[in-house]
Amino acid sequence: MPGDVTVTLSGFVATTPTLFRSQSGNDFTSFRIAQTRRYLDRERGEWVDGRTLWFTVKAWKNTARNVALSLHKGDPVVVTGRLSLDEWDGPDGPRTSLVGEATALGPARRRGAARCTRAVPRRGVAGTRRPGG
Repeated sequence: MPGDVTVTLSGFVATTPTLFRSQSGNDFTSFRIAQTRRYLDRERGEWVDGRTLWFTVKAWKNTARNVALSLHKGDPVVVTGRLSLDEWDGPDGPRTSLVGEATALGPARRRGAARCTRAVPRRGVAGTRRPGG
């Protein structure tokens, strides 16, 4: 969509992906990923962990259900999606957080092997298509 900010994030699944239902009735999964940059400290001659970056990721509808079934805490993952803003009221007043809304995601195969099992949509579920349709 014009005007969207698209991002690609890679890291490790840091929280268990949890399936929710929105007020409008759509399924979504939310989880956090973390990435710690490692760099060579030339003075000490050793690899050092840098600062850990944390990202919230949401996936919607069929993708949400697939994520909840297939991703687990500790899995390496790559996520591409739109950057969006979550807003809510916290105990200290209004709060906001940047969120990556996943349009594509999968295991980071650089860090491990993975096998994809095609999900077959259930008949009669809104938002699903029949094979070939």
